[in-house]
Amino acid sequence: MSLNCVEIEEIIKIIPKTGIIRKYYQPDRYTLIINFLSKDSDNYLYINVADKYNRIFMIDNIENFKIQNRFSLFLNANFSGGIVKNIYQQNYSRIVFFEFQFQDSIYNFIFRLWGTGGNVILIDSDTKIIECLRRLPGRSEWPNEKFKIKNFSNDSDLSKYSIRDQFDINDLNNSIKLYYLNLIENTHFIKKKEYYIKLLSLKLQFYKNKLKILNNQIDDNNYDNYKKFGDLLLANIYKLRKGMSEVELKDFDDDKMFKIPLSAESSPNENIEKYYNKYKKIKNKKMLFDEEKKNIINIMENLENLAGLVHNIKNINKLSDIEKDIKIFENDRRVFNNNKKKPGREFILDANFIAIVSRNDKEADIILSKIAKGNDYWFHVRDCAGSHVVVKNIKGAELTQKAKLQASMLALYYSKAKKEKSSDVYFTHVKYLHKPKNGPKGLVFPTQEKNIKVDMDKQILNKLLKRKY
Repeated sequence: MSLNCVEIEEIIKIIPKTGIIRKYYQPDRYTLIINFLSKDSDNYLYINVADKYNRIFMIDNIENFKIQNRFSLFLNANFSGGIVKNIYQQNYSRIVFFEFQFQDSIYNFIFRLWGTGGNVILIDSDTKIIECLRRLPGRSEWPNEKFKIKNFSNDSDLSKYSIRDQFDINDLNNSIKLYYLNLIENTHFIKKKEYYIKLLSLKLQFYKNKLKILNNQIDDNNYDNYKKFGDLLLANIYKLRKGMSEVELKDFDDDKMFKIPLSAESSPNENIEKYYNKYKKIKNKKMLFDEEKKNIINIMENLENLAGLVHNIKNINKLSDIEKDIKIFENDRRVFNNNKKKPGREFILDANFIAIVSRNDKEADIILSKIAKGNDYWFHVRDCAGSHVVVKNIKGAELTQKAKLQASMLALYYSKAKKEKSSDVYFTHVKYLHKPKNGPKGLVFPTQEKNIKVDMDKQILNKLLKRKY
């Protein structure tokens, strides 16, 4: 897609070969525009060395290119006012020399218009590199390096090259300019469309996973029973005594008998209150989750509609019409932001406790110093290298035995002892961890720790790994 040697030769024939350099412009890292005044006209020579799109032609004005960057700023400060002496391609090599005189010295811009690795290099009369559009130290294209001037030539059979059919030989400069304008725009459109399709697909998958997690977070099986149990216990409070571990009562509606578990350490009123509190807690949480699920479903519908529109769009203008809607999702920091990745893996445990599992010592240090709070729980396999597992505390809720078992299972699974059938895991509150002064990252010593003997249960583990955030 870069210009071939014959096309470059024909373009150079059109370019004035003398004049006074007025100014340089650099719209981007691959483009240089040289403005020089010749006898008959004000000229703007456009050179672009982007891989696979190397090209050179004249443009009418620089209204859309009035941008300065490192290379053009340097040139304007040091080489404005130079006198153009000659512009030529050496031996059909796609190496173009732009020779000019500044003060009493001769300099050359070398435009290397190869398919890949193109460059614009400024050298002095001793072939020392003064500056480059692209600094490429691996090629010794760097200030003060020597540029190896040799007899550049195209060793291929030149009869294979000609002006391509998409260019108008009678208006070569403008046809080349329009060709690359359309080509770049179309390439830009394709890349942007592919990016948006990927973005919307990732967003949609993110919200599908979030919806799945929400559906798993509320256990509705006992939801109505908690209130029923509370009502039955209240109506039969005279049958209750402290020390009872269960009671069997008849339902008001259908004479069905229920065995209701009780806490032997609690009074009848405390047992009743526990069931009502469980009911209220799940009811309130369910209301919040139902609202969030409704919002997620709406978002997913919008994403699916946008994805359908993007798939069917044929040009950049139509894509621009819906970019504003896509940008809303693009700026959503919860996904598609690799630069701000949250430390650790997150899992949902029993009773909606969240476990954060470190991947390495550096992450463990960040989790323990910046994320974990004093009342959070800490788990680690005993006497073996492994991940730190921090379970976030829920105010007013006690960590359940099932959640402790799950956290211990994660500590075992993400450790060197993962192949063992069982192991000891110790846990304590984060506030009881001691970090030695000047110790390595992630090293802590627990105090007031308790021990849990955990057996590796693949069925429990697999269910747990599926509940990863």
